[in-house]
Amino acid sequence: MVYCGGAITQNTAKPSVRRSPTEVIVTLTPTKFTFELEGEPDNAADLKFIIMASAPQSNGVTRAYGKAVQIAQPLEAVCEEYDIKEDFDNKHGAPNAAAPKVFMKYFFVNIKTGEKSGEMLTLVTLDEDAPADGE
Repeated sequence: MVYCGGAITQNTAKPSVRRSPTEVIVTLTPTKFTFELEGEPDNAADLKFIIMASAPQSNGVTRAYGKAVQIAQPLEAVCEEYDIKEDFDNKHGAPNAAAPKVFMKYFFVNIKTGEKSGEMLTLVTLDEDAPADGE
């Protein structure tokens, strides 16, 4: 909770209903890696958005969600296209033809209560045929 910008609290109140994030739009090309929520959550001002990702995996790997680690600082929980390419590449190295798959988890943290929403999972595969930015 403190890591996400909240304050330490001794609040022992009953947890509120947890809402998981909505579906996402993820784009992964050789020059672009973006992540966007399809819908903004209620009380977005009280939430931070955490994105976790595995290192690039080969096509033979079918499940590597357990290898996902946080790749960026906590983000605002809004419908915005977040560019995560630099953070991802710095943490894991860029996906390539030999390792094109990235397994991802994402969730909210309430900065007032410390509650974590349910985790959502998604898999994205490098689209090597996508045109480079500006083409």
